[in-house]
Amino acid sequence: MKESAGTYSKTQAHELLLDFKKILQRMTGFLDSHFHEIQPDSLINEFLEEFETLIPRLPYIGGRSNLNNLDLIQSSWALAIYRVLHRRGKTLEEVGDFIYESREALILTFPRVLIRFYSWYRFTSFFKNKWRRFALETQKREHPDNFVITFVEGYSQEFDYGYDYSECAILKFFETQGASELLPYICATDIPVSKALNMGLKRTTTLALGGEKCDFRFKRGRETDENWPL
Repeated sequence: MKESAGTYSKTQAHELLLDFKKILQRMTGFLDSHFHEIQPDSLINEFLEEFETLIPRLPYIGGRSNLNNLDLIQSSWALAIYRVLHRRGKTLEEVGDFIYESREALILTFPRVLIRFYSWYRFTSFFKNKWRRFALETQKREHPDNFVITFVEGYSQEFDYGYDYSECAILKFFETQGASELLPYICATDIPVSKALNMGLKRTTTLALGGEKCDFRFKRGRETDENWPL
């Protein structure tokens, strides 16, 4: 999908909606188990309608050439879910827990062979070189709403590699949407991903909680640090 500069065409917006719909349909059983009083199909339609209103507001950060573009899109899915459930009377904490648990449930829907592949791939030289180049590109700040990243080389036995995010596109977008309170819960969804891919993520500070950066450090096989404040 080729993005236009700053906006999505009707065709592109339709593709984004289809992507979200496919994910939601994979989680029908999970939705039903959490919201007995609401038909999953009805809830899915509400999520899709809310996401559709967000698409024109999504910032352009380079499209598919941006390795973090999908993170921004998926976070906007979470924002749509938050708004729908909040209108239905759910608290921030309840929605945050739901988003976290839904990420865990979604991971379980993928084939184990695919999970094993990405667990291996994330520590290959090819992957790390790709991110070194991408981090340098973000530092040019060609897109003001983008992430800005520094690739961090592995240090001895402490970690294999890492990233420092000094600017976050998700944070910027959520601030424009008046939804900064949801950001720590979005950050927390990195935990189940790291656990599933055996990435050994450790992070001591985040922009969402007022830090100067988000410091991702990965060590293959290490236990993922789950003690993150909200």
